[in-house]
Amino acid sequence: EHFRTAYNQKDIAFLEQVFSDDAIIITGKVIKTKPTDFNPMPKDKIVYNTQSKKEYLTNLRGVFSRNRYIRVNFSEIKITRHPNRKDFYGVLLRQGYTSSNYSDDGYVFLLWDFTDEEHPQIHARTWQPYYLDKDKTKVIAQNEVFTIQDFNW
Repeated sequence: EHFRTAYNQKDIAFLEQVFSDDAIIITGKVIKTKPTDFNPMPKDKIVYNTQSKKEYLTNLRGVFSRNRYIRVNFSEIKITRHPNRKDFYGVLLRQGYTSSNYSDDGYVFLLWDFTDEEHPQIHARTWQPYYLDKDKTKVIAQNEVFTIQDFNW
């Protein structure tokens, strides 16, 4: 809840604190491929961008300054304990994001480290679109959604 509230309140100080210095942030966006002679049926595909903590927070500061409001909500929350690291948990959630100039619906995966329970850290954050088309008829396949198995910590 505190993590969600940090986005709604534009609390960059909390986010700087909760992301580990070596955090990996992966975001995806849907790209439409063009038909070609060899592939007449264009497909939508997700292209991923990886950022460091510093890059992500710099971009997030810009998002915060460009928007009068941000509303984030989470649903479909699934928590998985890491099979080898007892203090690591994967949290997969569906995120609804609405701001004064943008909105989206997607999956967020967070790899949390509770080794220091007073100061938990996020080592990985991913975002993937829920819908693969503007008409909202194509949904990302569940086997393509990031989970704790995608991170070898």
